[in-house]
Amino acid sequence: MAKPISTNEDNDIDLVQTALRETEEEIGVNKNIINVIGELTQLYIPPSNFNVQPIIAYTNSIPDFILDKNEVDQILEIDIEEFINPENIVHKKVLSRNNLQLSVICYFIQNEIIWGASAMILSELVEILKKTNLKF
Repeated sequence: MAKPISTNEDNDIDLVQTALRETEEEIGVNKNIINVIGELTQLYIPPSNFNVQPIIAYTNSIPDFILDKNEVDQILEIDIEEFINPENIVHKKVLSRNNLQLSVICYFIQNEIIWGASAMILSELVEILKKTNLKF
Protein backbone atom coordinates (compact mmCIF):
# COMPACT_ATOMS: atom_id res chain seq x y z
CA MET A 1 0.00 0.00 0.00
CA ALA A 2 1.34 3.44 -0.97
CA LYS A 3 2.13 6.03 1.64
CA PRO A 4 -0.81 8.43 1.73
CA ILE A 5 -0.58 12.01 0.62
CA SER A 6 -0.25 14.13 3.71
CA THR A 7 1.18 17.41 4.88
CA ASN A 8 4.74 17.21 6.12
CA GLU A 9 4.43 19.53 9.08
CA ASP A 10 1.82 20.04 11.76
CA ASN A 11 1.60 23.74 10.82
CA ASP A 12 0.52 22.98 7.22
CA ILE A 13 -3.26 23.13 7.04
CA ASP A 14 -3.48 21.47 3.63
CA LEU A 15 -1.40 20.19 0.71
CA VAL A 16 -1.29 23.64 -0.93
CA GLN A 17 0.34 25.05 2.21
CA THR A 18 2.77 22.12 2.20
CA ALA A 19 3.68 22.84 -1.43
CA LEU A 20 4.21 26.54 -0.71
CA ARG A 21 6.38 25.81 2.32
CA GLU A 22 8.43 23.20 0.46
CA THR A 23 8.93 25.60 -2.47
CA GLU A 24 10.26 28.23 -0.11
CA GLU A 25 12.49 25.77 1.76
CA GLU A 26 13.87 23.93 -1.27
CA ILE A 27 14.29 26.63 -3.92
CA GLY A 28 14.00 29.86 -1.93
CA VAL A 29 10.84 31.30 -3.51
CA ASN A 30 8.92 33.39 -0.98
CA LYS A 31 5.53 31.75 -0.59
CA ASN A 32 3.86 35.17 -0.38
CA ILE A 33 4.59 35.90 -4.07
CA ILE A 34 3.21 32.57 -5.34
CA ASN A 35 -0.24 32.47 -6.95
CA VAL A 36 -1.82 29.02 -6.75
CA ILE A 37 -3.90 27.96 -9.75
CA GLY A 38 -4.94 24.48 -8.67
CA GLU A 39 -4.04 20.82 -8.54
CA LEU A 40 -3.24 18.16 -11.11
CA THR A 41 -4.05 14.47 -10.82
CA GLN A 42 -2.56 12.61 -7.86
CA LEU A 43 0.27 10.33 -8.95
CA TYR A 44 1.66 7.13 -7.44
CA ILE A 45 5.45 6.78 -7.69
CA PRO A 46 6.43 3.09 -7.36
CA PRO A 47 10.18 3.49 -6.54
CA SER A 48 9.44 5.62 -3.48
CA ASN A 49 6.01 4.10 -2.74
CA PHE A 50 4.60 7.63 -2.39
CA ASN A 51 1.51 9.33 -3.71
CA VAL A 52 2.16 12.87 -4.93
CA GLN A 53 -0.30 15.73 -5.33
CA PRO A 54 1.07 18.23 -7.90
CA ILE A 55 0.15 21.84 -7.18
CA ILE A 56 0.29 24.34 -10.06
CA ALA A 57 1.22 27.96 -9.34
CA TYR A 58 3.01 30.95 -10.83
CA THR A 59 4.79 34.14 -9.86
CA ASN A 60 4.49 37.49 -11.65
CA SER A 61 8.24 37.66 -12.23
CA ILE A 62 11.15 35.24 -12.28
CA PRO A 63 12.24 34.85 -8.65
CA ASP A 64 15.80 34.69 -7.40
CA PHE A 65 16.18 31.00 -6.72
CA ILE A 66 18.16 29.86 -3.69
CA LEU A 67 18.65 26.11 -3.85
CA ASP A 68 18.85 23.86 -0.83
CA LYS A 69 21.58 21.61 -2.22
CA ASN A 70 20.45 18.79 0.08
CA GLU A 71 17.08 18.76 -1.69
CA VAL A 72 17.61 20.11 -5.23
CA ASP A 73 20.46 19.51 -7.68
CA GLN A 74 19.48 22.12 -10.24
CA ILE A 75 16.69 24.23 -11.65
CA LEU A 76 15.90 24.18 -15.35
CA GLU A 77 14.19 27.27 -16.71
CA ILE A 78 12.24 26.02 -19.71
CA ASP A 79 9.68 27.82 -21.85
CA ILE A 80 6.36 26.02 -22.06
CA GLU A 81 6.75 25.95 -25.87
CA GLU A 82 9.55 23.44 -25.46
CA PHE A 83 7.24 20.99 -23.71
CA ILE A 84 4.59 21.49 -26.38
CA ASN A 85 7.10 20.89 -29.21
CA PRO A 86 6.72 17.20 -30.21
CA GLU A 87 10.37 17.12 -31.35
CA ASN A 88 11.37 17.28 -27.68
CA ILE A 89 9.47 14.09 -26.81
CA VAL A 90 11.79 11.16 -27.49
CA HIS A 91 12.73 7.62 -26.44
CA LYS A 92 15.87 7.50 -24.30
CA LYS A 93 17.61 4.87 -22.25
CA VAL A 94 17.86 5.74 -18.56
CA LEU A 95 19.24 3.96 -15.54
CA SER A 96 16.65 3.39 -12.80
CA ARG A 97 17.34 3.45 -9.06
CA ASN A 98 17.84 -0.31 -9.02
CA ASN A 99 20.34 -0.10 -11.91
CA LEU A 100 17.96 -1.37 -14.56
CA GLN A 101 18.37 0.18 -17.97
CA LEU A 102 14.97 1.31 -19.24
CA SER A 103 13.82 2.73 -22.54
CA VAL A 104 11.41 5.54 -21.69
CA ILE A 105 9.44 8.22 -23.43
CA CYS A 106 10.69 11.50 -22.05
CA TYR A 107 11.29 15.16 -22.67
CA PHE A 108 14.80 15.86 -23.95
CA ILE A 109 15.35 19.58 -23.47
CA GLN A 110 18.55 21.57 -22.92
CA ASN A 111 20.48 18.29 -23.07
CA GLU A 112 18.55 17.08 -20.03
CA ILE A 113 16.28 14.04 -19.80
CA ILE A 114 13.01 14.68 -17.96
CA TRP A 115 11.28 11.36 -17.36
CA GLY A 116 9.25 9.37 -14.89
CA ALA A 117 6.92 11.20 -12.53
CA SER A 118 8.25 14.62 -13.56
CA ALA A 119 7.46 13.94 -17.22
CA MET A 120 4.03 12.58 -16.35
CA ILE A 121 3.16 15.69 -14.33
CA LEU A 122 4.46 18.00 -17.04
CA SER A 123 2.61 16.15 -19.80
CA GLU A 124 -0.69 16.54 -17.92
CA LEU A 125 -0.02 20.27 -17.53
CA VAL A 126 0.83 20.57 -21.24
CA GLU A 127 -2.43 18.84 -22.23
CA ILE A 128 -4.44 21.21 -20.04
CA LEU A 129 -2.65 24.22 -21.53
CA LYS A 130 -3.25 22.98 -25.08
CA LYS A 131 -6.99 22.79 -24.36
CA THR A 132 -7.03 26.44 -23.26
CA ASN A 133 -5.91 27.56 -26.74
CA LEU A 134 -3.50 30.03 -25.18
CA LYS A 135 -0.74 31.35 -27.41
CA PHE A 136 2.76 30.74 -26.03
